[in-house]
Amino acid sequence: QFFQASRSGRHRYFRRTSAVKKWAILILFLLALLSLYAELGHPVDPGHGHWWNKIPGFFIFFGLLGCILLILVAKALGKFLLTRDENYYDDK
Repeated sequence: QFFQASRSGRHRYFRRTSAVKKWAILILFLLALLSLYAELGHPVDPGHGHWWNKIPGFFIFFGLLGCILLILVAKALGKFLLTRDENYYDDK
């Protein structure tokens, strides 16, 4: 019942989720633009004169690099610590 196709070939569930996905993508895009404006749109406080505050958009790239690094480390840990051979339980 959940995955039955309608006469048009698609289930109503999939049409609803595609509309929800469009709204979610739109909201995420608007939030990304707001974040970009917040990062680049305000002047740097001279009282906090660290070297990274002088680079425009530093925290955008720092956050992106942190996310990529986190994903790569998690995949490596999963590969080396969690995966087992196909016949891991058969040998014992």
